[in-house]
Amino acid sequence: MAHPTAWLELIVDGTHSHPALVKWVAEAYPERIVFVTDAMAAAGAEDGDYILGTLAVEVRGGVAKIAGTDTIAGSTLTLSKAVFNAVRYGVDPLVAVRAATIQPARYLGLDAGDLIVGGRADAVGLDENWAVTRVLRKGEWVSSPTGL
Repeated sequence: MAHPTAWLELIVDGTHSHPALVKWVAEAYPERIVFVTDAMAAAGAEDGDYILGTLAVEVRGGVAKIAGTDTIAGSTLTLSKAVFNAVRYGVDPLVAVRAATIQPARYLGLDAGDLIVGGRADAVGLDENWAVTRVLRKGEWVSSPTGL
């Protein structure tokens, strides 16, 4: 964290990163925090049994573990849920949204993340619980089988 150009990745699922750590990092380094998911195929899905490569994975209470062990097997986190969790932990909503959008784009060196004239016009609509309600891709609203 001491290096001024280091990006600080956090998995904001309550399992990988403690809520107090998320809040502290967001307050201390708001311009360098990046939310990541470490998501597996069960991301956003119900509890159940899944396969990760050749490994059996059990998801219980939203936490993915190698079947029959206490070893975490990635996460089931979505970025909208990471924003929801961060805000619930006391992170400023603007800092949380930037950590899930523009800052990861900058971290990866992508020309994305800003809504500007001539840009891609990619965005999501969120409800009061920070859940995705609509998706804008290249300036067009996307319809999906899930009702977004």
